[in-house]
Amino acid sequence: MTENEIVKNIRDNLLRERGLAGFSQEYAALKIGVTKNMVSKWERGKTVPSVIYLYKAAELYGVTVDDILREAET
Repeated sequence: MTENEIVKNIRDNLLRERGLAGFSQEYAALKIGVTKNMVSKWERGKTVPSVIYLYKAAELYGVTVDDILREAET
């Protein structure tokens, strides 16, 4: 898997999980401990979360870090 594919997986999965949870970017950011702008950057694939924030996001959405990293099933 290439770096671009991993970034795409993270982007797609974070966006999907937040949507499924019904959380706004502001709420997710507050719970994860970052800014809304940072959540937006992750969901646009501009940056990726550090391991700490990846773990916190997974915990917030009730999934594993592996779920966020893997390719979404179609």
